[in-house]
Amino acid sequence: MKSRRQRMTEATRGIAFQQTSALDRITPIIVVFTGFGGSANLKTGDMVQSWIMLEHVEPVTAWQTHEDYAVCGSCDLRHGSSATRCYVNKGHAPLAVHRAYHRGKYLVVGKDISWEEAIQRINMTPNRGGSYGDPVAAPAVFSRLRPVTSYTHQWNQPVVGELLQDGIDVRRNNMASVETVYQKRKANESGWRTYRIVKEGESLDTDEIMCPWNPDEPRKVQCVSCGLCGGKDVQAPNIAVRPLGREHH
Repeated sequence: MKSRRQRMTEATRGIAFQQTSALDRITPIIVVFTGFGGSANLKTGDMVQSWIMLEHVEPVTAWQTHEDYAVCGSCDLRHGSSATRCYVNKGHAPLAVHRAYHRGKYLVVGKDISWEEAIQRINMTPNRGGSYGDPVAAPAVFSRLRPVTSYTHQWNQPVVGELLQDGIDVRRNNMASVETVYQKRKANESGWRTYRIVKEGESLDTDEIMCPWNPDEPRKVQCVSCGLCGGKDVQAPNIAVRPLGREHH
């Protein structure tokens, strides 16, 4: 039998939770945490990344067939125009992580590592909710974590109220991802802090500030040291951001 230290050391490969999607309450999904040894993401900095995907359908196929609803829900960016399309390339990191999971490269919670050990290990390191996929799809996992950044497009969906009745307030650690001032204000009225994509020349609302990340600055402010996108538990203005392509949150 492996010691706790051995299991924690092996966890640096990655930790995978097997869940049923809270968005459709049917589909088996996985939540995989990677990057314990360091992340190369320029915008986020050195944070553990989380990948929320269908367990039995690869992410590219899930996107093509619209089965990705179980992990992305009502996100308008899933199949948007070229100007508003999801920034995640499903054929890159998500596909690699999905295939690694099926090759047995990660510790599976409940099989190789206990639930409590997994949560403890992830919370030892700054972590990010939803490098791909929506954290609200797996509230049992993410409600136990302390993410530095986390975003959801489900802010106006019934699942939020249903979870609140179960004692899980996803507004605490998640920013409501929005694309318009109207959406931003509606989300604020419902108790959310917001993260809004703004176009060039578009004015900020009175209680918004621009994301401090600037790829052209020699000393970049990365998410890991910024901490403004931590939901309503963070006492800060709402955040606005320019579309950043591959660098977008």
